[in-house]
Amino acid sequence: MKASIILCTLRSERYDDFEEAINSLLSQNYNNLEIVVVVDGNKELYDKIQKSGIEVDKIRLNEKNLGLSESRNKGIKGAEGDVIAFFDDDAVADEDWLKELERMYREYDAIAAGGRLMPRWITKKPKFLPEEFYWLIGATHRGFPEEVTEVRNTFGSNLSFKADVLKALGGFRGEMGVKGRGLLQGEETELCERMMEKFGRGVVYSPEAIVYH
Repeated sequence: MKASIILCTLRSERYDDFEEAINSLLSQNYNNLEIVVVVDGNKELYDKIQKSGIEVDKIRLNEKNLGLSESRNKGIKGAEGDVIAFFDDDAVADEDWLKELERMYREYDAIAAGGRLMPRWITKKPKFLPEEFYWLIGATHRGFPEEVTEVRNTFGSNLSFKADVLKALGGFRGEMGVKGRGLLQGEETELCERMMEKFGRGVVYSPEAIVYH
């Protein structure tokens, strides 16, 4: 199974995080993959990545800021994998992340698979934030399943689909997702709701498919 990983980036000040994210993908214990980067309207950042020598398979530049959803859709169009996974420029993948997602497709006949998103604190873990509210910071909260099971959706930094399923759904809604100052989020949830309506199935979740955010 070939996996295409789509990573969208925009802000130049996140370059070091972007580089760490890419390095975590290049260190996967799974070799049949391609990395597709979409730079959303930042020519300076695009040029910097091009000149850096970072090993990505494809890099695309939006001439203007289209937002996260449309950037992901652009990545989908150029992806060649049997499975398309999404990843963020401030995330770091466990070395067995893709290997575990692949197992969900192979052993559980998944049409979509995702995993646990764990906080990677820059400073100390805040005492005022209980784990039940980790969803507020884009991390898997306490109460989420502790075993492999089907769920409605996982977070977009740790979510994948069979390519033909994703294309049958038409990708993400362009009017949703982070775009400039617009923060109408929930595009992953909306996409998975449409998947449930069309295919009658959700996302197979593995707590062992770990991404740090």
